[in-house]
Amino acid sequence: MSLTGTDYKPDTRVFFGGSFLPPHIGHDSVLQRLCSEHEVSHVHVVPTGTNPLKKNDHGFSSKEKEILVDSWLADFRLRHRVLAQKIVLETFELEADKPSYTVNSIERLSKAHSQRWVLAMGADLLEDLTKWKSIHELLSL
Repeated sequence: MSLTGTDYKPDTRVFFGGSFLPPHIGHDSVLQRLCSEHEVSHVHVVPTGTNPLKKNDHGFSSKEKEILVDSWLADFRLRHRVLAQKIVLETFELEADKPSYTVNSIERLSKAHSQRWVLAMGADLLEDLTKWKSIHELLSL
């Protein structure tokens, strides 16, 4: 889960999910680090639509969340043109009208892209990790 010591293999794809409400310097530095890894082919930024473990989405609609993330990524692309070529914005969780589960999202993306996947997440999520749906299955993917 941590970037430090991650054993990337050639053509690794990274799942970088979160609420991104709002996107901040921490998200930006993680994204920059992920995109800087030579073995990482793509970083899939996956904004969460409805997080079953977080009750407060600050009143933002899915469209407003998408606009916030789009603006952040547009700014990132201006500042890091080469690195930004690896970014793929995935909006399917925002478009869903139900809670989002990381295990389901990674399974969905794995069907479309058979490369090795790495999960990147903020340290703030570690406290509730044992509450995640199918956490043992997720960690074994």
